Amino acid sequence: MMLKRILSTKTLKELCQEFEQECRSNHGKYKNNFNLALEMGEKGELIVRKFLEEKGYIFLLKCEDNSYDYKFLKDGKECLFEIKTDVAHILKMT
Repeated sequence: MMLKRILSTKTLKELCQEFEQECRSNHGKYKNNFNLALEMGEKGELIVRKFLEEKGYIFLLKCEDNSYDYKFLKDGKECLFEIKTDVAHILKMT
């Protein structure tokens, strides 16, 4: 329910700005902290999900194993997405 509220109340730009600020504030701690890296990856996936939904994809499923991350529907076709979030790349861009 909380995820649904975040997706419905925050814009893509707001999600990206929050993610970038969090990346900067953790000063690379995610590199040696699996749980933090996992949390950051989940937030990156959320941003991609929001982006795809704004492009007309309909969210169907978040996969619970390692075969893919999300399943969407677009133009009557199911699409599977494996999402990689490179936090180090985000910090080098700005």
